[in-house]
This record gives sequence, C-alpha cells and structure tokens, in this order.
Amino acid sequence: MAKRQLHQFVHVAGFGLQVAASRKKNAHSLRGIIGEMMRQPGHCPHVATPRKPVQVYGTDPAALLTWIEEQHATQRLRGRRLRKDAWVALVG
Repeated sequence: MAKRQLHQFVHVAGFGLQVAASRKKNAHSLRGIIGEMMRQPGHCPHVATPRKPVQVYGTDPAALLTWIEEQHATQRLRGRRLRKDAWVALVG
C-alpha cells in the first residue's frame, strides 16, 4: 500500500495600519482585518449575517490593535517616524 504524503502550506502576509496609496483597491489594512475578525459593522459585507466571534486563544484583537498603534506612534527609524503603510504585523 502506498504511503500518502500530506502537504501543509502556510500563507503569511504583512500588513500596515493603512493601505499604501500605490496598492490595489482591494488591498487590506491591519485595521480592516481586525475589524473583520471582530465582526464590526462594515467590515464583513460578504457575510449576510455575521455571528459574534469566539476567541479561542491569545490576546483580544482590539487590545492588540491598540498596542500596535501605540508602538507605531512611538517607534523611530533613523530619527524618522514609521510610514503609515509600514508593515506592523505578519498574519497567517
């Protein structure tokens, strides 16, 4: 009997707090992703009746977004503030 090979793929993408002006119109920002994760109004138009999310593990998404925004506002790179579209999270 042949042994089955199982393949696992991980897709990781970087996101900024805002979408770069040069990106496509359907690009996503971290705020939009967390809004969809929390089922905020306007962030899930593709779902007819979104249900309340169930957090299984980890930090509250709203608290995480607040922390990331605070870190983004205080970080400096060579004396300059970070760009608004700089990657602040890897999501996968």
